Amino acid sequence: MATSTNWRAILLAYAIGVVGAVQVGRVAPATTQLRDTFSMNLATLGWAISTITLASAVFGVVAGLYVRRRGARVILVLGAATLAFGVLASVLVPAAALLILVRAVEGMGYLAIVVAAPTLIADQATLRSQPAALALWGTFFTLGLSLAAIAGGTLAQAWGWRGWFAANGALVAMVTAVGFLLLPSGSTEPLPADREDPKALGAAAWLLGGSFLGLTLLSLSILSMMPTFLIEAHGFSSAQAGSATGLIALASIAGSLVYGLLGNRTNPTAPILAATFLLIASALPAFESGFSAGTALAAASIAVFATGILMAFTFGAVPRLVRHPSQIGPANGLIAQLGSIGAFLGPPAVGALVSRHGWGALSVLIVGFTVTFVGLALAALTASRATSLLSR
Repeated sequence: MATSTNWRAILLAYAIGVVGAVQVGRVAPATTQLRDTFSMNLATLGWAISTITLASAVFGVVAGLYVRRRGARVILVLGAATLAFGVLASVLVPAAALLILVRAVEGMGYLAIVVAAPTLIADQATLRSQPAALALWGTFFTLGLSLAAIAGGTLAQAWGWRGWFAANGALVAMVTAVGFLLLPSGSTEPLPADREDPKALGAAAWLLGGSFLGLTLLSLSILSMMPTFLIEAHGFSSAQAGSATGLIALASIAGSLVYGLLGNRTNPTAPILAATFLLIASALPAFESGFSAGTALAAASIAVFATGILMAFTFGAVPRLVRHPSQIGPANGLIAQLGSIGAFLGPPAVGALVSRHGWGALSVLIVGFTVTFVGLALAALTASRATSLLSR
């Protein structure tokens, strides 16, 4: 634990994370151009969007343990460099299959960033500053997606998708260089051997991770498909659809902040049930072409606001649900890995569903994912209470 908080290092690690998250959302604003260039259907486009999360879906927990052994700074800089290479390589791809392959390479770098950055942030913060520092980190993904949507819609239209990708590659390369020069070393202390086995985390952590998988499916289904829906159903331009989706994504940050202010003052189930009501109520008008564009945008904003509440609940619940404080890190790795499985499978599955059954099917899917989250999250809380009673 640091004796004083190094906010410069924390903000730099956060910035690298935000730039990494921009790459997750980089493809969505250029969907129309990519489909025209490579004759991609929605399912293939979904794979191009989500393959960057493949490595995290497979190796998340392992990567968390590896970062502790090698040091957060080393892995963070190497990850950013790998991501920069992949993004720049994507500029030159001649076919959709190669784009998907390059996105998998980007995913290796992205995995290193999302595991190493919060580890370094925790190492560089005092015990008093750590909650604020990690709360800041908790917004990196949504902010990155928002920036990608807002900037990407305009820049992809102005420069073409290859120009937009090249600008991203230059940005990642720049933050990699700054990180190499300015980031301090992080802790390399390994966890005790008996804490490294994911099976030792207990049922509550696994149930919470399962609920987060459903939540990731839910939030990315909304945000990854919204630009295409606005273009096809409401006649938006790529720039308009990208900007609108970026603004919608910011509602998630607002939801997380609301939970941060009120979550500890209420029963743990209250915010879950409130967010569930908002999601189910907004699901139909968000992706039903019979409603106006204004109604769709408002409903999608409400839905994303509710997912922000559930995101904050998930990360805030981890310390309460693990059996021992030393398991907080592995539990976060487990949740990140299961969330990445959702991020990897969600866009292509949703794209295939919409291609087959139309946009109305997405509303049904949102309700299904919401109910799944609620069931597993409440089960996690119940399992945690049962474990506490047995240990007394």
